[in-house]
Amino acid sequence: MPKLWQLIVGHILLVVGCYLSAWGIYLAPKSSPTPIGIFAKPLFWGLIVILGGLCFIFAPHIMGG
Repeated sequence: MPKLWQLIVGHILLVVGCYLSAWGIYLAPKSSPTPIGIFAKPLFWGLIVILGGLCFIFAPHIMGG
């Protein structure tokens, strides 16, 4: 069972990631992506933060701790 602080931090990461993803989708039609510039876009970081939040919440269950 994850600790309460892990659940809180994981959910905060999910909310921030969703915000960044929505912002990135809003900016997508206005920007021209470049191979290196994609790492500076909020959509990329939003998806990374969402995955980090999911790992933060569910990793203790998977690892058995």
